[in-house]
Amino acid sequence: MKRLFLLFCYLAVLAFNGTAFAGEYIVQKGDCLSKIGSRLGINWRTLAVVNKISNYNCIYPGQKLIVQENDNKKKNSPRKKAVDTFYYRYPGGEKYTGSLDTALRLLDYPEDVRDVFRKKIQNNIFEWGNIRNDDKFLMVFGKSRVRHTIAAWEDPQRLLAARVYTAEKGGKKYILKKVLLCGNWCRPAEEISIPAAPVVSDISSPSSSLKGISEIPTATIPKLKTELGVEHEPIVGAYIWGNNLAEGHGYYGEYMTWLRKKYVCQMADGWSPGVGIYGMYSEGNSKLSSYSWDEKGIGPQIGLKYISSRGKPWQWQGKLRLAWEEMNGSNKLGYSMSQNNVKLGFYTEYTRAESERWIWGVTGETWFALDRHINSTWSGDKPSNRMTLGANAFVQRKINNDWQVRGAFGIFYQGWDDLTGLRAQLEARYKEALMFGPWVSFFPFGITSAYNGYSASDLTTIGGFVRLELGGIFREWDRKSRMRRIKKVDNEVIKRIKKGGIYNDNETDIVDCFYYF
Repeated sequence: MKRLFLLFCYLAVLAFNGTAFAGEYIVQKGDCLSKIGSRLGINWRTLAVVNKISNYNCIYPGQKLIVQENDNKKKNSPRKKAVDTFYYRYPGGEKYTGSLDTALRLLDYPEDVRDVFRKKIQNNIFEWGNIRNDDKFLMVFGKSRVRHTIAAWEDPQRLLAARVYTAEKGGKKYILKKVLLCGNWCRPAEEISIPAAPVVSDISSPSSSLKGISEIPTATIPKLKTELGVEHEPIVGAYIWGNNLAEGHGYYGEYMTWLRKKYVCQMADGWSPGVGIYGMYSEGNSKLSSYSWDEKGIGPQIGLKYISSRGKPWQWQGKLRLAWEEMNGSNKLGYSMSQNNVKLGFYTEYTRAESERWIWGVTGETWFALDRHINSTWSGDKPSNRMTLGANAFVQRKINNDWQVRGAFGIFYQGWDDLTGLRAQLEARYKEALMFGPWVSFFPFGITSAYNGYSASDLTTIGGFVRLELGGIFREWDRKSRMRRIKKVDNEVIKRIKKGGIYNDNETDIVDCFYYF
């Protein structure tokens, strides 16, 4: 009986430890806030806020603590997570990586309000604002965390830029902010209940550091100005292929530098010209004979693209290429040939974002020879037609913040054997930098006399590819360098404010949409 009684007591303690508690708690010898919070199933910071404890390490045996049950646990809603109070000391330390829909749900907006915000975000309709020290708000962090947040920066003059979206439903105004530094979404305290901030001794008040200035000047948002900048876009790739008649592999690379208008905080919409270089190399061999060949080409390219972030974001680009190509072939019977071509090529692409997760687009590419010459051991050899045409449509789905998948399907024509075929491709995309996957080409329209004795299935080609697009890495490096320049300029402005100077937009070279970042 005694064992059964002890087992019952043990299970009761376990149940008590895992349950949110409401009421009063008497501090015991050896207790600390974190231990008490763990025992009662609530966050220790909430205990400090409710009981106005400024020094977290200073509690004493016999002290009575007020314990409030977490409202979210009362509701027992599977779609909401427990919300604790968080002191926002290091902006950018835990960036939000979840989806917009998840953020709006975690911030507890009504469904019809979420629809308004989605449309405004999609159409880029917002105003510039900021978040300052001591502001209170509900903010999302990481992938799907939400916290009652109080801005508590060491520098009380710090102002973070934010995009501000508003919605009015049922006579009530709702506000949504997105902090530029970290991408975290937040909902101001005016709309929600956030515990009052305790007095924290290591956070200086704004008035104590302004030397006579009674109020921190409100951040003035300068008018957006644009400047010209260079955007780098290198791409390298490799592929393999094979069918019943032949097999091969190849490599290619290109580099474009685009001249773009941009704000210091983001790229501007509009036209961008570009120049660059394109090159390729491939090898192949016949499975039916000893014949093998290689092909290489290199040349300059110029481009033009247009980017629009309004409404459903879209982009168009075109590249005009000129390449000097050389093709060599031989077999073990003594035959050899070398063909030189001057080729003109054109590539175009249109991409459109239909939603946060879905993108679609079309691409097209063509090459044709301006000049062809051949040297061959066989006097009857003639230069082959190096013309190619191709068009594809694709759909892309975002899986998470790192991975996306794209499916493409299209038609192509190759002039050297006068064949028209279809091509399907599946592509995995990691961080919009590494792309890889399989592809297949087939010929449902039939084959030409060049392949007498063979069927279309003999020419069905299966291959794989890998591609590395480094433009995003360069864009991130460029963004960070611009942020460093902004911080340097704004630090000078803050020094002037502390000295009692008057802040004038026209006296600085701030061209961004925020004051201190």
